[in-house]
Amino acid sequence: MPCRDYRDDDDNRENRKRRDMLARIACKAMTELEKQGTAEFLLISDEEVREWWTQHKIDDAKAQAEK
Repeated sequence: MPCRDYRDDDDNRENRKRRDMLARIACKAMTELEKQGTAEFLLISDEEVREWWTQHKIDDAKAQAEK
């Protein structure tokens, strides 16, 4: 996965780099939780995580398809 923050509303390069790093970390953690079969507990109880993770996977799939 390319894993980045797909919002383009900030042209500050340092902010972009930091958001991309945090998106990669969150993606790695969620991917591992899914592999272990434990992600659903977090996804059920946290709407913010659920919305971010769902959209992040869609955005990653689009980015992969564009490559």
